[in-house]
Amino acid sequence: MRKELRALLTMALLLASPVAGRPNSAALSPSAANQKYVEKLYKEVRHQLVMLPWYSVFDNLAYKVEGDKVTLYGQVTRPSLKSDAESAVKSIEGVASV
Repeated sequence: MRKELRALLTMALLLASPVAGRPNSAALSPSAANQKYVEKLYKEVRHQLVMLPWYSVFDNLAYKVEGDKVTLYGQVTRPSLKSDAESAVKSIEGVASV
């Protein structure tokens, strides 16, 4: 009886998990797939900027993604950080211009 109850509870949890209800990427509409790509690009640009070696709390880096073009804004304390940020973002796959 206990094994049956445990198996039934396990099946219920598996069916109710968020992974089971999520559509696969092939079922997404083109606009949803494009939105997902843009979100991934935003995350990658942020990751590259935050990982810069001379980036500190005194720097203000901002960016805007428009298709395959990334625009960098802000102020930096070291002039070299400006060119480092530009080259880091240029190296991201899918970015055509900075």
